[in-house]
Amino acid sequence: MLVGDLGVAASLSDEDAHNHAANIPLRRKEKEEAELPLPPLSRGALGKRKSFVGTPCWMAPEVIAQKQYDASADIWSLGITALELCNGRAPHSRDTPARILQKILRNDAPTLDREAGEHRYSREFKEIIESCLVKDPTKRPTAAELLETAFFNGAKPKNYLVSTLIGTSIRRPELA
Repeated sequence: MLVGDLGVAASLSDEDAHNHAANIPLRRKEKEEAELPLPPLSRGALGKRKSFVGTPCWMAPEVIAQKQYDASADIWSLGITALELCNGRAPHSRDTPARILQKILRNDAPTLDREAGEHRYSREFKEIIESCLVKDPTKRPTAAELLETAFFNGAKPKNYLVSTLIGTSIRRPELA
């Protein structure tokens, strides 16, 4: 599974840690996005950020609270993206940006209802989402730890998806 979000990107390497130009958004900000200045990084904070940039539905609680954050904020966003793929929209997406931020900070983390809706999701998938959406960032898994779970270990290889999509488009020309 390949997922990427390069809406806002920054280098976390030693050479670029103090280069604020690395924090320039790669796309125009949407109306609901907010940005606060990034403070200078100290050596002890390498790999941490404290900016407030993003789309509210996918923002981790520590980002909203303007605490230092790292890649674990991306793990939160992965969990939200998984819920979006299941439900057709992100949690709280029908609320105003200010209300979304309040709900993320004050409410329990969103969860996947395995039995609701048209599809039934595996216990392993629900566990992945729940582990990504732990409000305490120190208790979220790393990307490497997620890849070791039963859910990701049981995934079909990339060529399966490609051959399935190509096979479908050959059988159904309107998909080509």
